[in-house]
Amino acid sequence: VKEDNAAYKEKRKIEKDFETLFKAYDDSLPSQAIDPDDISDKINRISEELEAKRKKIKDITEKNLKIERNNTRISVIEEQTDSRIKQLAELQEELVEVQKISTNLGILKKAFSTSGLLAYKIENLVKELEDLVNKYLSELSYGRFTLEFLVEKDKLNVIITDEGERVEIQTLSSGELARVNTATLLAIRKLMNSISKAQINVLFLDEVIGTLDTEGREKLVEVLSEETILNTFIVSHEWTHPLLDKLSVVQDKRISRIEHGS
Repeated sequence: VKEDNAAYKEKRKIEKDFETLFKAYDDSLPSQAIDPDDISDKINRISEELEAKRKKIKDITEKNLKIERNNTRISVIEEQTDSRIKQLAELQEELVEVQKISTNLGILKKAFSTSGLLAYKIENLVKELEDLVNKYLSELSYGRFTLEFLVEKDKLNVIITDEGERVEIQTLSSGELARVNTATLLAIRKLMNSISKAQINVLFLDEVIGTLDTEGREKLVEVLSEETILNTFIVSHEWTHPLLDKLSVVQDKRISRIEHGS
């Protein structure tokens, strides 16, 4: 009986061990043993990837730290900029007020200086006259000449430029001088109309044709034709134009008479 009981106990132990081993058995595991070299390669590869990830994380962390510092500086600069903008706006408002005062003082200085209001008005009229002269002169000289009046104390100086180069008025040819004089006369007539109640509608141009070439004469007639309220008389010897009426002064036996003809 003792031998049977011992055999039974041994059998029960074997069954229990078997059940334990059977429960621990995993049929999903590979049936073949894993190659340690493959495992080593995988470990090395994963270690390299892990190290690269750590390095990348470190770089990103350092970059974020720099960005954060930069953002902090930008925030400080923005605050300072806002403050400066506010100060600038206040200073601009003060500047506008100062400029108004300065402008008023300039006007008063001009008005009560030794030159007086009359000289101030003359300066403005000279500028207006200059603009008018250059308008006519540009047409008569095809943009070649310009004229500038320079007021210095009690003197009015005339500056002539020829295609941007300053020239002396004495060096102009007779034809060029005729263009300058004609443009000045037309400008004076137009300016006088604007500042005077009396309308000046008659202009005599004496002996200007003789110094002009054919092109200059045609341009003069074209410019004068645009002056609708101006009666212009061009005094010349034997020169006529098909678009202009002709008044001839004829002398017979020391008696002069005026004849009208086309």
